[in-house]
Amino acid sequence: AEAAADDTRPAVGLDAGVRELAHLSDGTVIENPQALAREAKRLRRAHLSIARKQRAADKRCGKRKKGERREESKRLKRARVRMARVSHRVANVRKDALHKATTWLARTYSVVVVEKLDGAQMTEGRKGRGRARKARLNRAILDSGMLRVRSLLAYKMPLHGGELREVAAAYTSQTCSRCGARNAVGASKRYECAQCGVVLDRDDNASQNIKAAASC
Repeated sequence: AEAAADDTRPAVGLDAGVRELAHLSDGTVIENPQALAREAKRLRRAHLSIARKQRAADKRCGKRKKGERREESKRLKRARVRMARVSHRVANVRKDALHKATTWLARTYSVVVVEKLDGAQMTEGRKGRGRARKARLNRAILDSGMLRVRSLLAYKMPLHGGELREVAAAYTSQTCSRCGARNAVGASKRYECAQCGVVLDRDDNASQNIKAAASC
């Protein structure tokens, strides 16, 4: 659905990311809930507790054979329940933050422009050198919830009389939003254009390009 012609709400470009959940072309920043990172210690303790109790059970009764069903101890069952509770809390924190952010966006803007992101490609594993770093990045991407922003906005924008537009993700981070030149960005949070000399926040530059690509 398209936004109504008499809708006075502004249009905005949205750059979804890991450091911030969303950086908008009007300068607004929506923080990343970091649900998994906040509960990382509890999750690790719960994992270790289960592993210890499982090893103790294997030592007493022998290692479980493939397909063998064995009654678990009460302690191991309690450890699994604690693990499930922490995982459930992580999911709820992330879900709540995503719904609040996308509802606010749908109510505030007539048009929201986002990138077409390939979630499977972005979180694909890597073999060999650099796989540990890629695994950490994949966890951060999934923890941020950035891949769900588009799907939530897809149904919320029409509900509030707005429109969601999608643009290709290619070169939105490398292209200068002022002069159109392409520059290498690396891992820096700042974007510096060698052509016109402008210095911008990297995500702000990307959000400006995203909005411009949809001609709004």
